[in-house]
Amino acid sequence: MQFQQRPTTQTAQRRRSRRGLQTDFTPSAIVTAISIGAVVLIVAATIVSDWMRAPDVSVFGTGLALSPNNDGAYDFFTVNYKLGDDARVSARVYGGSGNLVRVLTENEQQAAGEHFLTWDGRTQQGSAAEDGVYRIEVEAGGAMRSVKKSVTAQVDTQPPLIQIANLPDGMQVNKESITLEGVTEPGATVILVGVSQPQRVDSSGRFSFPYKLLDGDNLIEIQASDEAGNVTRVQRSVGLVTEPPDIELIRPANNEWSNQQMMTIEGRTRPGATLTINQQTVRVQLDGSFQHQMILDEGDTVLRMTATDSVGNIATLERVVHVKLGAANIQMNVEDGATVADSVLQLNGHVEPGSRLTINGQSVPVSALGDFQHALPLNAGENYLQIESTDQAGNVTRLTRRVIYDGAGADGFSRLNRNLGNLSPFIIPSILATAAILAFIYFQQNRVKLALAVDQPVFAPGGFLDERTLAISLDLSKTARVSLEVYDQQGNPRATLLYNRRKRGRRHVFYWNGYDDRGQLLPPGDYTLQAEAGAPPLQVSGAVQVRIERYAAQPVQPAVYVRNAAAQK
Repeated sequence: MQFQQRPTTQTAQRRRSRRGLQTDFTPSAIVTAISIGAVVLIVAATIVSDWMRAPDVSVFGTGLALSPNNDGAYDFFTVNYKLGDDARVSARVYGGSGNLVRVLTENEQQAAGEHFLTWDGRTQQGSAAEDGVYRIEVEAGGAMRSVKKSVTAQVDTQPPLIQIANLPDGMQVNKESITLEGVTEPGATVILVGVSQPQRVDSSGRFSFPYKLLDGDNLIEIQASDEAGNVTRVQRSVGLVTEPPDIELIRPANNEWSNQQMMTIEGRTRPGATLTINQQTVRVQLDGSFQHQMILDEGDTVLRMTATDSVGNIATLERVVHVKLGAANIQMNVEDGATVADSVLQLNGHVEPGSRLTINGQSVPVSALGDFQHALPLNAGENYLQIESTDQAGNVTRLTRRVIYDGAGADGFSRLNRNLGNLSPFIIPSILATAAILAFIYFQQNRVKLALAVDQPVFAPGGFLDERTLAISLDLSKTARVSLEVYDQQGNPRATLLYNRRKRGRRHVFYWNGYDDRGQLLPPGDYTLQAEAGAPPLQVSGAVQVRIERYAAQPVQPAVYVRNAAAQK
């Protein structure tokens, strides 16, 4: 008999374990075990994937430029970024060559979401960065990987340059509407301060604005700002001048007479204006005064002055001057060396119209036609007459006459009376009767009939149309010498319209403008027009009354009495 050894304790345990294993490995247990293993693998793969994945980040900047000049506009550049996951964030600024300029933040743990940071345009050392283009890089780091995104920013501290075309400061123009044109930095915004809305310039930097000026000085201000907020202001003062320059002529006066061909023209105009006289350029002083000498031809000359200011306004002025180089002769009714029997010499003559006449130093009136008449007392024996005539140009003519006064002619009449007394008593009545008959026949044949009339009893010289002159009708029955004069209320002759002129036997019409022999307008009042025809004893006369009234637009001339030559006949 064999002895069966009893299993040991360890052996028994191994046996039980083997039986247990054989019992647990069922199909369902295997499926469960596989499922659990797959889940574990997926979880592990997810953890590893999340651990290896880079954070999601997006970056964009506000604007394109900054100007760190502490003017309150675009002094900072803002970078906005969005994190899709929690991450460590670093932000750096790099220059154009890739050099590090500034670290804005380093490895700062930030949660997912929107964030921003700013750059003040300064370097890591605190100094202002130079103008140029910079790159701002944002780096978001995860557990194992990181991602970088960047934006560009331009540092611009220079204000835009404004250039205005054809509009210098202080310019003057004569048109109220102008166009302001110029160029500035492309992309800038331009505004006409206080007038227009902002205007963005085109790609070449050009701009233009219409502008309406006011009379006088106009201050125009143009402002340009670039994308970095730099601002430039330019001012222009523009004057609007629409009034032409005045021409003030000091000499010569209008209708001035001269006996010199060289004439000095003097006056003033607007400073800076150009002046021509009869197309000759005249130098204008800084204060606007001018003086110019011209050589004129004898006769009438029209001086045409044209002043043009700096903006093209034109003013013109005309003056008429008269140049007379020689004096006219004096015509008189007394020859040199004449002998007269009358103690009063009746002088009649003619000088150039407008001349001043003196006889032996005494002023003698001259009519508008140049005629004069003067009664000169003579002394017994030789008398010398000094006649001097000065025309309007200043030319002087002098004439000397020697006249002998012989009073013996009066004794001849006495001898005639004594001789007549010795004649027969019948001869004198016969002679007187014959003389009377002849005188009657002569009077009948040579008597002149005169009729004087006016077209209006009242007229206003200096007025309009027919009121300016008075029409005077004079009817003569036959040819005779006629005088026509105007007398005031005191009987003084004021104007000589006709003196001792031979007129045919018909109707004559004369026109009077109300002026006296001196060229002065007679004051208002009653006047007498008196006409005389023929010669004594056959002289006839006629008169008509007229009244002068003052035209409202004319100033009243002072009543000055001037003795007319005709009154001394």
